Amino acid sequence: GLSENQVLILLSSIHGHEYYTLCRSAGIDYYLEDPSEPYCFVEILTKHFPGLSREDFSSIPESEKLDPNLNILLAEDSIFNRKVIQGLFKKLGFEIDLAENGLQAVEMVKNNTYDIVFMDLLMPEMDGMQAVIEIRKQGLKLPIIALTADENKYTHKAAMEAGFDDYLIKPASAERLRNILLTNRSKSV
Repeated sequence: GLSENQVLILLSSIHGHEYYTLCRSAGIDYYLEDPSEPYCFVEILTKHFPGLSREDFSSIPESEKLDPNLNILLAEDSIFNRKVIQGLFKKLGFEIDLAENGLQAVEMVKNNTYDIVFMDLLMPEMDGMQAVIEIRKQGLKLPIIALTADENKYTHKAAMEAGFDDYLIKPASAERLRNILLTNRSKSV
């Protein structure tokens, strides 16, 4: 009965779409991924407590800023997924380059300088696993993030062994993309 009188927020380091659904069915109002930015809490509190204003939270630290000059490549074969993820990056202030398959991604990484690559695992011509192996053979250390709907722990392990730096479950959120960019920025320098 807490959810009738309280705003329930779950902060978790476990990421996955099924957890959002589970939280909703359990009556939890908000599921935030850890690390979460302070502004997320401010938005929730000002929404549910109209007597509070943003000025009441002046001691909350500013969010970490993303480098607006990051060069980002997204390798994704689904035009729908490309558009959705491209929209999330635009929301974060980034224009990104797009590849439609792993082979194209490998060529683009060879010919351009990227700070980070987001790569679907299942693509035609060359899948994400093969593409990351080819990129690593070139001696490139840039962060490469597996982008997939597959939450299988064996696929996750195989991706990390192939050379991916992180594993992002689709559908992605702008907040999760932001956290990955912040987490991996030091690796791209």
